[in-house]
Amino acid sequence: MKVVRLPAIHHDGNAVIISGRLGSLLIDAGTSWYQSLQVERIRGQLGEKTLDRIALTTRRYPCSGGAKHISESFGNIPVHIHGEGQAALETGDFFTTWANRYDSDMPPTQTTAIEDNEIFALGDGDVKAIWLPGHAPEGMGYMIPHLETLVVGPLLPRADRPTRWDLPGGSLIDLIESFETIKRLQPTSIVPLQGPA
Repeated sequence: MKVVRLPAIHHDGNAVIISGRLGSLLIDAGTSWYQSLQVERIRGQLGEKTLDRIALTTRRYPCSGGAKHISESFGNIPVHIHGEGQAALETGDFFTTWANRYDSDMPPTQTTAIEDNEIFALGDGDVKAIWLPGHAPEGMGYMIPHLETLVVGPLLPRADRPTRWDLPGGSLIDLIESFETIKRLQPTSIVPLQGPA
């Protein structure tokens, strides 16, 4: 299994490619600003392989804005998000996705609901979806158990920046519970929204 963090560009969130014998998965897509560049970065890492699906940590624009374009570029692959975030993405809601804060439109994006503890089997390793609300009600993390690595998106913006719960749908109570969940998982590496693990 190969895991590659594509460092965030400008306002984009980190994107993580996980490829195994049975398929490849992208966690978070970045904004729509650099979506074509993001496709080329992904293709450069996958070589002859193709991307099979996208899993989002949240509806927020820095993570989801490029999902539609990337999905279409790889043959309309499924875009997964917790059910709480589906309506915002499918209608192109520019308020709760925060696309308006970036003076951007939110591309309406067809999605597939993902559940807490859902497993993506990639052949030589798995990726487990973990529900981590707080910054948003649909917040998800993705655990790579054999590497003890957790990708959390905006739940942890950067190692040197505090998290936020003052955005649409945010909850301090849920945020605290999500950090308790992370402590119980005991990852050795956490990939935040931006910056290194």
